[in-house]
Amino acid sequence: MRDDLLDAQASVDWAKAQIPFMEKRFKTWERSRPYAVVTEQDLDTGDSVVIVQRTRPADLSFNVEAGIIIHAIRSGLDLLAAALARRKGVIPNRDTHFPIFQTIVGFNDVARGIDGAKCKAWLIESDRLAIKALRPYGGGDEFLYPFHHLDTVRKHERLVSIVPTIRNFVVSEWGARPTLGNLTWEGSHDKAVLFRVPAKIRLRITESNPSLSYAIAFSDVVEQTLADKKPVFGSLRGYAARTTEIIDMFDK
Repeated sequence: MRDDLLDAQASVDWAKAQIPFMEKRFKTWERSRPYAVVTEQDLDTGDSVVIVQRTRPADLSFNVEAGIIIHAIRSGLDLLAAALARRKGVIPNRDTHFPIFQTIVGFNDVARGIDGAKCKAWLIESDRLAIKALRPYGGGDEFLYPFHHLDTVRKHERLVSIVPTIRNFVVSEWGARPTLGNLTWEGSHDKAVLFRVPAKIRLRITESNPSLSYAIAFSDVVEQTLADKKPVFGSLRGYAARTTEIIDMFDK
């Protein structure tokens, strides 16, 4: 790889290397039984209410880690832009960031878009056209604008939430298992109702029944930004891989 691209790729490589460590910590946290399933009786109806509730404080460091990893990958693109500016003989400055636009209208804006004087001032024609072909705007490339946006909102919003799911649940004296909808757990909540069971039905709840599993997902605040709502770990790996592909385009 060309020397002027090494810093950009190093930023992406560092971020990619953190993902397995984050996954390992998550597995350790999962084994600590952070949530429990309990039943409460509805005094009005006598029904049993099955509830999942937190048994220990939420680990907010997962949100911090996700934000730092996203920022490091996004920084790789700006370091790439700085290298491209130097290739044209321009000293990198606040205007030589990797161009990403919120909308296709902004992307095509005559004065401030990808074909505007601002981009042409620091990008040689072939590099500008290569970036233009990436469709770096909302609704274009599946990674560029969404993660650019996440790198901004991480300073103001919680990026990720923990999603508990039920693997199995045995209900005594019931002909069929209850149908469980998707339970989305926001980190600030203490408990959530899974379902109700008629008073005449006896439930059998033990330490291992039900069996809970967990996933880290982007929170409702930010998930609408993503075109493909993959789990966080897969999304981070995809963003890193896409950024490496882009850096490699300019290794010539």
